Amino acid sequence: MRVTTASLVVCLFTASCAGTETTRSASVGFSSNYLGRGVVVHDGPVAQASLDAAFASEQGVLTTSIWANMDASSEFDAFGSITELDLIADWTANAGPMTWSTGAIQYTFPHSGAALTTELYGSIQAADWPLTPTLTAYWDFVEADGLYATLGGSHTLDLAETWSLTLASSVGWMSSGMTAFNYGLSQDAFSDLYATATLAWTIDEVIGMNAGVAWASVLDSELRDEVEDADNATLTFGATVGF
Repeated sequence: MRVTTASLVVCLFTASCAGTETTRSASVGFSSNYLGRGVVVHDGPVAQASLDAAFASEQGVLTTSIWANMDASSEFDAFGSITELDLIADWTANAGPMTWSTGAIQYTFPHSGAALTTELYGSIQAADWPLTPTLTAYWDFVEADGLYATLGGSHTLDLAETWSLTLASSVGWMSSGMTAFNYGLSQDAFSDLYATATLAWTIDEVIGMNAGVAWASVLDSELRDEVEDADNATLTFGATVGF
């Protein structure tokens, strides 16, 4: 699975698909810590980068991505090490007023050597509705054998011609397999609340910058007892370029 997924992503990044409009982009960002699904994945500064290739056709958009997290502190003897490397394939299309997506994510952990795992996901969004409600479900069928679902919404305010502010929040629910994998406690539960505020500056058609703050809270009282800090915030800064 590792070779097949990696080969597919590399192939799509280096080739164009007939009958499609191809766009590619790269982004890099820095965060004061790494939050994921309600918990602190890395309690210290991190650098995060991604490469994305999108192939748009009349039927929809196929996007492949490589995402990496790198330790930017010396506290854990991993400075400069890639602690997580994710390979993502996504298909997005419109169905009337709704937008739906489906895809797969393979998570690998090069520095620690932890076992890789893979999720399949599906998402549906009402982009024209107030607050853009979005329902997403992830199924880890390798390590966790569990489900993680989120219901969220967002709203973007145009502050000026090149400036915007996006406010977003979501609530997450986990099946027992997923809570055991993430928290060490096996039970179905509403796991986390996540909220972000992101200020974006569009410099030109291909270059943009952003800065934001994110806040995560573990919702279930028994899950809160399993983590050292049940409420956490992080500051982010990043830039994106298209090519």
